[in-house]
Amino acid sequence: MVWRSLGTFTPTEDWSFTDLVTGEIFRVKHTPITKDLPRKPRAVIAQSFVDDNGELNTFDKKLLIYQVEK
Repeated sequence: MVWRSLGTFTPTEDWSFTDLVTGEIFRVKHTPITKDLPRKPRAVIAQSFVDDNGELNTFDKKLLIYQVEK
């Protein structure tokens, strides 16, 4: 399987968005993270859409937690 890049994201307090994507399997890769952090970095990936009222609706949220690849 050939993976297609959706972009590079830096976790913030706000949502970041990709271009429209259709698919069911995604792989998230991260850059190395220093071990001196007080806790493991976390992020959320979710599906979303803007409804007729212009409101952002998110669903199927998945929590991502940093761990070293084996």
